[in-house]
Amino acid sequence: MSKMLAPDAEAAPAPEQKPAAYGKAAMTDLLEEIDWGSCEVLNAVSKDGIGRVAKQGMRDQAELLLQSDADEQARSLPKGESHRCRLALRVPLPRRRQQHVSFATWRCKRRLTHCTLSLQLLITVAFKSTTKVHSLQIDGPDDGRAPKGVKLFVNCKALGFDDAESRPAEQELELSLEQLGSRIELRFVKFQSVQTLSLFIHSNQDDGDVSALSGLRLWGAPVATTNMSEFKRVAGEKGEGE
Repeated sequence: MSKMLAPDAEAAPAPEQKPAAYGKAAMTDLLEEIDWGSCEVLNAVSKDGIGRVAKQGMRDQAELLLQSDADEQARSLPKGESHRCRLALRVPLPRRRQQHVSFATWRCKRRLTHCTLSLQLLITVAFKSTTKVHSLQIDGPDDGRAPKGVKLFVNCKALGFDDAESRPAEQELELSLEQLGSRIELRFVKFQSVQTLSLFIHSNQDDGDVSALSGLRLWGAPVATTNMSEFKRVAGEKGEGE
């Protein structure tokens, strides 16, 4: 004899399924995806690398700075002299003073080179696998040393300062004071297959001789890949595929 359901008995409703996260909500902190041993920082005072501003427990400490290395000659320049040198380079030279002013111009160029290099930082973040980078956050001190002009490069091996200055970047940022400490979305289509991400800091908020940052965070997602070496061929039944 078959069992009969009571008229008022109803099946339990299926649990509500939440929609899959997408866009910004699907992006996670890339802290665990960074290959720390392959990261590099050029022209920094500290030699302990990017970890002091990017690792868990250190990137939240405002007193830990990654600071550009201002050499002794750049530090000795009087305040405002680099600005006067820039103006001198644009002034037409009288013919009778050509030799004298040319030497002064050369001296200004040399001093400007020292000033420019002293404020620059070149940071390369390496990932354990190919990664999509969606957004970033840069923190800095409130004394004018925080980064302002930043160029972002993808998968540029052996990138130097000359290359970073002249080469077109995947994206250029001009950070305002309000953007410091805030999450900034990148042109996502440009950062879909990232193995290394290089940040070239070429100016700071106060146009000073030293740049510094206190924190760096990246959000994104690793690119799903299939390692075919992990698969084994499975033999089919006799006659299969014939």
